[in-house]
Amino acid sequence: MTLYDEILSRSIWAVESIGTCSTISTLAQLSIKEHGQKVWDDNVDQTIVEKQFLESAKAATLKDSETLIPTWAFISIITTYEAWMSDILRLILREYPKKIRKEKVESSTIKDSSSYEECLERLIDEELRDIFYKGPREATKHLQLITSIDIESIPGLADIFELKTLRDILLHNKGVVNGEYLRRAGSKARAKKGEKIRINAGVLSSTQKSVGYFIAKATIMLKEKYKKTGKKL
Repeated sequence: MTLYDEILSRSIWAVESIGTCSTISTLAQLSIKEHGQKVWDDNVDQTIVEKQFLESAKAATLKDSETLIPTWAFISIITTYEAWMSDILRLILREYPKKIRKEKVESSTIKDSSSYEECLERLIDEELRDIFYKGPREATKHLQLITSIDIESIPGLADIFELKTLRDILLHNKGVVNGEYLRRAGSKARAKKGEKIRINAGVLSSTQKSVGYFIAKATIMLKEKYKKTGKKL
């Protein structure tokens, strides 16, 4: 399998997974509306307090299912996108180790590795951690150097920045807009500082389209770099 074949395989997996997230979200909401949700089993010995707690959780789920379920799916879509990007970068760095931008290698990295391949994987892990720790715009410049494609020219990149930042405040700030979100989202910000962003079916649908489109466009550009010349840039 050529490098591009592997890249294409990862891209197909990512797009299919994103579609599955949206489908499951839709079906789950329909199921809850139609059948409700039982959260404890009559055959399991549970205390009254435990059953009351679970019933409260059930009530909250039924009340907020129109936002809770799409939020889960939204977070899964962005996580899938990041996994896809990480996989693509790992494939390229394995093939072109010279692209690893590390001026100094810790001696422990070499000593603790039993082979060249293991040492390379450790270095790639460090490289990827460094990339994804940075802000979206800083990381994008690094991504361009590794992939050798003009990621910044892909329409919708600003949407990706905002979606990744939105995922972060959903996980770490209960969806409440803060200064970090506004800084990273820029003109794509959906709300003002202190306001809460809720994910509904419409937001989920647009997210699926934005992320799927970005992956497709990036894959086409990668094809132009890798397909004709095999594994060479």
